[in-house]
Amino acid sequence: MNTNPESGREKETTVPSTTTGPTTAPVSPTDVQNVKDILAGADTKAPELTRERLTNMQTLEIEIKGDFKPTLDALKTNTGADLQPRTDGFHLTVIGPTESKILATLDDATLAELQQINAQIQRGEGVAVNGIGYIDGASSPYKMREVDKTKKTAFIALDIPALQAFRAKVGLPKKDFHVTLGFVGGDVHMQVTEQVPVKPGSPKMKDITAPIPKEADPRFNSIVLPTMTYGGLDGQMKEKK
Repeated sequence: MNTNPESGREKETTVPSTTTGPTTAPVSPTDVQNVKDILAGADTKAPELTRERLTNMQTLEIEIKGDFKPTLDALKTNTGADLQPRTDGFHLTVIGPTESKILATLDDATLAELQQINAQIQRGEGVAVNGIGYIDGASSPYKMREVDKTKKTAFIALDIPALQAFRAKVGLPKKDFHVTLGFVGGDVHMQVTEQVPVKPGSPKMKDITAPIPKEADPRFNSIVLPTMTYGGLDGQMKEKK
């Protein structure tokens, strides 16, 4: 780390992200420490991602660090919702639980490519922070499942072209990358696209669902976002039967 001879203070290092609308907060001591942890390979470093480990994972995620509390507090005031963060921290989902079967099919070359993309993301390269999004299940323009109508969720929408291209390469559909900031009653993942009979001729209907869009809402552009740092690849492990 460089030292400024005029001030006698260490020069702070940050990992930049490209923003397209929202305001980014000044770098805080917490932000600086998060960057130091990543660059120095701190104890929180994700376990080595191997093909064997992938077969036992049900999600593939990137850990996200930052001082999100001021942003979440501002959202609570703005929306009136008592949004609560996840107890296990913040992350970006690359491959979700319904797509987990693809993890066991990744060969060494594909895994190496994914690791290279992650290294770029850790340097803050190729990541566009689009802004904050918010879904209220009671008033969403999308058709909601009954279980989601009492839920509310807030998130930061991201655009990561290299990860999007990777998903396409392994046969997965386009994904709205995001970091969930907080929610009420649980996160919202799906929308109802249509209803069909549970079986031919039956009056009983079932929902056909698809991922609900997770996009930035310009109403929240005035809310300051923290500087975010991106960790290694890891995820939730399958439960042993």
